[in-house]
Amino acid sequence: MNGPGPAGRTAVLSAAEREQGFSAFLSHITWNGLGVFLLNNTVVSLMAIHFGASNLELGYINAAFHVTGLVSLVVPRLFRGRRIASVFGWAWMTRGFVAIFYGLLLFLSGSVARFTIILIFTGFCVARAVGVAVAHAVQREVMRDRELGGSMVRVNIRLGYAQLAAQILSFGLLSFAFLEGLPGLITIAYIGVVMNTVASAYLLRIPGRSVVEVTRGDRAIPVALRIFRNRHALYPILVHCLGMGLYVLLAFQVVFVRRVLGVPDSMAILFTLTGAVAAILANIGLKPFADNLGEKPLLIVTSGALALCALVWAMVPVTLPLVLYYVLGFVTYLFLRSLLTLKATALVKAIPERNRIVYTSTANVTLGVVALVLGLVGGALADLVLPVPGITSHQYTFTFLLAALIAVLAAVFSAKLPRGRSLSLRETADIVFSARNLRAFLDANQLDFAVDPSTRESLLLSLERSSTPLATRHLRERLRGPSVAERERVLRILFRTPRPGLVEDIISEANDRSSYTRRDAIFALGAYRDERAEAALRSILVAHESVEEVAVALKSLARHGCSDTLPLIRQYLKWGAERLPARSELDLAVAESILDPRGEQLEYLFTAAFSRHSASFAVTRLVIALNRIGLNPGVQEYLRRESNTPGRGFTELLEDASEFEIILTRRPHLQELVRDEDFGSLWRWIQEALIAAVPGADTPAPEGGDAGGSAGTAPAWPPRLARSIVAATPPAGLERSGALCALYALHHCLAASAESAGSVTG
Repeated sequence: MNGPGPAGRTAVLSAAEREQGFSAFLSHITWNGLGVFLLNNTVVSLMAIHFGASNLELGYINAAFHVTGLVSLVVPRLFRGRRIASVFGWAWMTRGFVAIFYGLLLFLSGSVARFTIILIFTGFCVARAVGVAVAHAVQREVMRDRELGGSMVRVNIRLGYAQLAAQILSFGLLSFAFLEGLPGLITIAYIGVVMNTVASAYLLRIPGRSVVEVTRGDRAIPVALRIFRNRHALYPILVHCLGMGLYVLLAFQVVFVRRVLGVPDSMAILFTLTGAVAAILANIGLKPFADNLGEKPLLIVTSGALALCALVWAMVPVTLPLVLYYVLGFVTYLFLRSLLTLKATALVKAIPERNRIVYTSTANVTLGVVALVLGLVGGALADLVLPVPGITSHQYTFTFLLAALIAVLAAVFSAKLPRGRSLSLRETADIVFSARNLRAFLDANQLDFAVDPSTRESLLLSLERSSTPLATRHLRERLRGPSVAERERVLRILFRTPRPGLVEDIISEANDRSSYTRRDAIFALGAYRDERAEAALRSILVAHESVEEVAVALKSLARHGCSDTLPLIRQYLKWGAERLPARSELDLAVAESILDPRGEQLEYLFTAAFSRHSASFAVTRLVIALNRIGLNPGVQEYLRRESNTPGRGFTELLEDASEFEIILTRRPHLQELVRDEDFGSLWRWIQEALIAAVPGADTPAPEGGDAGGSAGTAPAWPPRLARSIVAATPPAGLERSGALCALYALHHCLAASAESAGSVTG
């Protein structure tokens, strides 16, 4: 079926052809959805009930859609070499033509009418089976593998809306008195024929090049036997057959409502309308989950839920208010439609590149056998089994109990499906039953479609808060993606919220010398206390890299606690502003502050901060060092207030520092200097106050020892910081921020000295 097309082209469609084909397929789905309900087993069963059909006959009608799958055995040989899209389209056209003969029922009665219904519907289903034999192959041809789950959900949502419209139309027509009963049902079928014809025309527009073929040297039976011996190929078929078997058995819901509850045809159609609403909601609900969670865990959950629903149907009394049966039907259809979508996805994914028709024919033949057996057994259980007091609530108890058993088997075989990209049941539960993880999961799904940068940023931040494997997978995909901005955001996230499972990906980015986000990756490795991360960072130090990369690597190694890098950090810092880029100096300053927050770096802090005559650089340099000392509140709080409202930062700082006499007595004068913006005088006063209050503030730092304190009890950092301020003078443009930071330093030097004196006294 994959032979080369014209001009040497393969059967694989181009992107444009695939888009055109998928568009035509969606149009087919719309019209088919409008027509299929008007021609399907529900309407035919209601016709048969009018002529007194037995449950066994109704069981066959429910199964006939699938029993005729046996026809697919001959499809490869009958239509060999024909384009599969054409086979699909003409088969669909033929099934509509067969339905025209339902008009004969107006002139028949009794068993003859029932036989005619079964004969026409069988012919309809045979033509349908020819199309179904190639339908999955057509879907595979026009859908991308990576989007298959989402595409199938999209198809089923559109089908659900169309079926809902058809059911509303049916309910409306049957509500008219002159169309009540058999004439109304035949009218509905004829409208369905028109809709089906339009749907068939759209199938003929699909530009597929794949043809039906019988693989040379292979016969259908040997290939089928190989399929049954391969569990990866077999289990999707079994789940497919059991899922459709549930559809056959649970179709007795409509018969139960019509016969046991005694509602008219229009109300039976209304019952199926609730099923159409459920089908739409089921597929909308599945949309974000289908591709990301995978079908396996969802099949297990939906099969288990259907088993419970079938048990409720088996035991439900017949005296409840009618609305409760409709609610139960809605819930049952919700899970049933979810199951049908998921099992179809699993089957389409399992179709091999070669022997596609043989595989789908094998699936359809198996389905035909399973559907026939379950349909007949389900009907026989309703007809032949006698009521058992205390066990049977109604005529269809054992039929629904059989449905519950089949649902359990479907769950068992779903658990044996190849995992592929599906999550485990436990991983799925972690997502579904955790509000935070579920939100992150839904955000990850939206991220695939979001265009607005702020929206994508928000969604990525949501992923950061989720520890699920799925969130990790999405972050990895974006880390490996082409968007530089997105890689930068992801690397920042991976620094703030480390994910050990992605360390190799970060190392790979850090080792790529041509990567735009290399520095971000080197920075992110600082959050990973991992031998691999440390080795990657050290390799940068010895590889003669540029100083920018080396500075970031040293900062990350400092976060690892690698104190042996401190001499190299200080060696680079001695280069100064002439040789060292500003950002690299700040990176190195962070590294030194991490490894030695109260050490010799404080001796030249203010001089270094003022060296570039940049307010931004100076403030950043000072905030880095002062915060690392561990002072509280942080200097940035005062700087922020001062920046927003000039004078406010000084006012609050002087208020906080008034706990010391030297500040309190001079506070009005200092506030006046701030109001007059005489920061030069304020700076000189701070220098004088430090010399008076901090021993060693005006003397050179002693070599090889700590300055300040008596008997080694006083901390070493206040004299160092004080000497830095005494030795420096803020240049123009830096007086306000420099004076604020110096006043902050004075306050905390006084506090440290007081604390030290208190401990000595104590």
